[in-house]
Amino acid sequence: MAKFTDFIPMQEELRQTKAALAEERENAITWMNAYQTVSKERDEADRRAGAAERGWEADRESLSTFRRVLDQMKEQRGYHRNETFDRVWDETCAKADRAEKAEAALAKARDALANALAAGLPEDVAQEVRAALQGEGY
Repeated sequence: MAKFTDFIPMQEELRQTKAALAEERENAITWMNAYQTVSKERDEADRRAGAAERGWEADRESLSTFRRVLDQMKEQRGYHRNETFDRVWDETCAKADRAEKAEAALAKARDALANALAAGLPEDVAQEVRAALQGEGY
């Protein structure tokens, strides 16, 4: 028959096994939490990467559309599509400057003509001549 003292080594082994199991359980929980954290971080990184790819694709499409429209505008104004934008812009600004100067000169000439035509006329007729030359089409 077994004595009580025969069970003491078994109790110590059982206590050590319980402690080892508790430590393993804590390690498993730690690893599981770490896995969940890494999984969440991976999912977030994947979401951000997908958003970045969609944004990049949208930017690429916008740039392509912009280039296509710019090429069409160049061709409509008689420029080759490979002409640099800087040259097209410089020439367009020069044309606009010349047009503004021409409009100013035309307005000055129109005023001079109105004054010349109105010279010697009664004031009411002179004002009608000036008004007619200031209207649309002149």
